[in-house]
Amino acid sequence: MKPPARVKAKFIFAAILVMFFWMTHLTGCSSNTAAVNPSPAFSMPNNAITNDVDQSYPEKAFTNPKSDIANTDEYVASVTEFKGLTGSNEVRWDWFDPQGKLYYSTGNHPVSSSGGKTATDGIAWHKISVKGDRAESLEGKWHVDVYVNDTLYKSNSFYISKKTESVFVDVNVNVPRTAMKNPDAVAVVIGNKNYWHKDVPEVKYAIRDADAVSEYLVKTLGYREKNIMTLYDAPVSVFNELFGTSSNHKGKLFNFIKPGKSDVFVYYSGHGAPDLTASETEKKAYIVPVDCDPASVSMNGYSLDLLYSNLAKLPARHVTIIMDTCFSGVSGSGETFIKSYSPFILPVKTVSVQQPNTISITSAQGSQVSSWYEEKQHSLFTYFFLKGMQGAADANKDGKVTYQEMYDYVSDPHDGVPYYARRLFNGREQMPTIDGSNMDKVLVIYE
Repeated sequence: MKPPARVKAKFIFAAILVMFFWMTHLTGCSSNTAAVNPSPAFSMPNNAITNDVDQSYPEKAFTNPKSDIANTDEYVASVTEFKGLTGSNEVRWDWFDPQGKLYYSTGNHPVSSSGGKTATDGIAWHKISVKGDRAESLEGKWHVDVYVNDTLYKSNSFYISKKTESVFVDVNVNVPRTAMKNPDAVAVVIGNKNYWHKDVPEVKYAIRDADAVSEYLVKTLGYREKNIMTLYDAPVSVFNELFGTSSNHKGKLFNFIKPGKSDVFVYYSGHGAPDLTASETEKKAYIVPVDCDPASVSMNGYSLDLLYSNLAKLPARHVTIIMDTCFSGVSGSGETFIKSYSPFILPVKTVSVQQPNTISITSAQGSQVSSWYEEKQHSLFTYFFLKGMQGAADANKDGKVTYQEMYDYVSDPHDGVPYYARRLFNGREQMPTIDGSNMDKVLVIYE
C-alpha cells in the first residue's frame, strides 16, 4: 500500500537529515548557502537527549529521554523534531563541555528537499562519541544548542559521569515477592534528576528512586511491567502527554485505564517549586520538569493543582499518589535554586485529593525540604517508603500494610523521616503528609 504523501515526506526528511548529519560529523565540512528566516509556522516542539536512538522509532527519545550519560556509553545524541519548515534553511548543533568550551560544532548545513518536494515535518539527530573519545574523560554538566538559520531554538543539558556500581542497600536487595496480582493496574513513575537550567542542581537519587519503585510495583504489588511507564528526566511536554492539560485531561495515562478495573499508582521524585508571581496567600505548588526555569514555573512547570484535578477525572478503581518532592525551591542538599528568593518563608497553597478513591502520601509539608539519605543512596522519604513496603510498616504483624500503617511508619517522629531529617541535617524539619479517605485500605498483602 502506498503511504500518504505527508507520511512519506516526513520519513524522507528524517532519513535525509539522519544520514546527512552523521556524515558531517565525520567530515566536518559545512555549507556556504545563505540562510533565511524559517516560515512563521515553523516550530521545534520536541528536543531531547538520549544515549540510544531507535532509528525505527526516534520519537521514543521525547517520552523516554536519558540525559544521565555514563562515560561507558557509546554516544550521546540530540534528537530534534521540526514542524512547518519550508524554503531554504540551515541547521546546526553546537556541543559544549562542562567548562563551557565548544567541544564540537556541525557547522551550518542545508535542510534539502527530495524529489522536488520539500519535507516540512521531520525528526533529525546528531550524536557525538563518548566511550573511547575525549568526551569520556570530560565529566560533568554538558549542553548542546540547536540552531536554525543561526537562531538558537533549543538548548539541552546533560551529564557525563563515571559508571559506578550501586551500593547494596537493604531496600534494593530484599524486594519482597508476594502473591499479589493486579494485571489491570497502571503506573506512572518519574525520576527527574538532571535539569537543563544551569542554576538548578541535580536531584541526586531521583533515577535510583524511580527504578526501585518500579521494581516494587512488579514484584510486590503485582503490576505488569508493560503497564508501568517509568520515565527519567521528563520535560513539561511529557507531563502534558501523560496527565493531560487544563483543556484536555485525557492524556496517555487516561487511555491506559480500564474503567472501574484499573488501579493507578503515580510516583514522582524530583524538584518542586512555588509560583513566585502569585500573591503571598495564593502561591501554588508546581512540579518542575527538567526543561523548566523555576523562576517562571507558572509558565513552564506542571501545576500540582492540575495533576490532582486530572487524576480525579480518571475512571480508575483507586488512585495512589506518592510524591517525593517539596515546593520550597531548595534541593535535598540544602541549595536554594531560585535566584532572589528566600525559602521557608511563604508556604505554598495546600492541594487536596478530590475523590474518595484517592490517597496521596507526600514527603514533606509546606515549605519544608525533602532530604536525601546519602548512606542509602535514595531520597530519605523514598527509602522509608520502600522499607515500609518490605514489611517494616506492618505494625500489627498481620501480614498486611494499610495506607495508615505506611504513613505512621514513614512519619514516625522517633525512627522515621522526621527523626532522620533532624539527625542527618542538623535539625531540619521534614514531616510527610497523607490525604484521602479509607486509610485502612490495604496497600500490600504478604501472604
